Amino acid sequence: MIFIAMIPESVYNMEEHVKILQDALQKQVEDMQNARDSFLRQGQPATATWGMANYERSWGLVIDNSKPLDQRLAAYRAKRRGVGTTTAETIRSIAEGFYNGQVEVAEHKKEFWFEVIFTSQIGIPPNMADLKAAVEDIKPAHMEAVYVIVRNTNDILGGRRHDDLAAYNHDDLKTVNLQ
Repeated sequence: MIFIAMIPESVYNMEEHVKILQDALQKQVEDMQNARDSFLRQGQPATATWGMANYERSWGLVIDNSKPLDQRLAAYRAKRRGVGTTTAETIRSIAEGFYNGQVEVAEHKKEFWFEVIFTSQIGIPPNMADLKAAVEDIKPAHMEAVYVIVRNTNDILGGRRHDDLAAYNHDDLKTVNLQ
């Protein structure tokens, strides 16, 4: 809403001081509306910005403002998903929340370990340290977590021509999707 448009011209006779006053009031109202909208966005973790710390604090997470909000949100969601008895499905759900891709969990109960297998993307998932911490926090103490990361191998790259691979350095070849 523009305040000056609400006043008939015959009332203020196009006087400059009235226009300046109305513009100042307009700015204050817009700032107030923006503050209200920002406040309302803090009511849900998925839309929170400056309020994300409240969600992290309520679940005992370390608040790290240097991390991107999507990583902080993933850690928060992982913490919430990890409440109760830990199952392979719980670990899979938490890992997928950090990975933004498909994950499988293979249990080796008799040997006291399990594998978290990242299946839908090549390379190390972003925020791997927080993922490991979240899994470590909820897994049974007697179980060990092993992470399986998909990488390109010589067998995969062997069928490619040199010209196709020349654009990549050695490290890139491990993780680039050549499909």
